[in-house]
Amino acid sequence: MIDELYGAVTLIPRLQHHGVWYNNVELEWVYCDRAQPIAPYASLIADYGQLEQAERRYAEQYMDDLFTKTEYHTLRTFLKDHHGLDANMSVVPIPMEVQPKTVGFIATPAHRVLEADVSGKFGWYRPDSVLGGLPFTVAAWYVVGSSTLDNTQP
Repeated sequence: MIDELYGAVTLIPRLQHHGVWYNNVELEWVYCDRAQPIAPYASLIADYGQLEQAERRYAEQYMDDLFTKTEYHTLRTFLKDHHGLDANMSVVPIPMEVQPKTVGFIATPAHRVLEADVSGKFGWYRPDSVLGGLPFTVAAWYVVGSSTLDNTQP
């Protein structure tokens, strides 16, 4: 029985977004194209059977974005060894309550967040692939709204 899954977050010093450089951009890593769920969704998501179909699909995709502990450590080692980056762990208790009464639905997967972005401040970050690197595909999403605009030349 899985009792927690993990997110991975990296702070990078500089990132170019739509031709503009930003400082201190937070990347939130996601597992891409997971072929099989980590565990049955009903065991990962609280009140799974009570969710509407669209909410259930989003919650499933959200769970697929997360990492097991082994996957997190593999990603962290890869980022450090091949890109000089660190990744901090966030813990998602399982089963995850995706509809807390105080905030509403909170399990929107990363690709849906970016599809809904009208501000133009969100983006995808994909690390350069390294032969023999990761046994799975990752990407990170970011928002430059909380980052500092960099007025220096690259």
